[in-house]
Amino acid sequence: MPIRRVVTGLSPEGRSTFVIDDQTPRSLSWKPGDEPNLAWVWNTESLPSAPHDNSDPTPALVDFFPKPNGSRFMIETFPHGPGGRRATQLGSALIPPPRAASR
Repeated sequence: MPIRRVVTGLSPEGRSTFVIDDQTPRSLSWKPGDEPNLAWVWNTESLPSAPHDNSDPTPALVDFFPKPNGSRFMIETFPHGPGGRRATQLGSALIPPPRAASR
């Protein structure tokens, strides 16, 4: 499933603008020919600063894990499991399918 990525920034006049509105530039499929299961949405190599220069650091990503003060934002989709549901992991937070509350 392609992931749409929308990044906003500032124009030279200081107005809000869309800098990127496209699919993620990097993705990975666990099986050849399958839809991407892992999409890198954004990354930083150091603490972000404002204003941002509107460049896209994601295509140049080399390391899976960030350096100190860096970040990685990715979306991973796991294939259908029992019950036909999918689970999606955002960054390092696992969002499982809904289940009944226990008492």
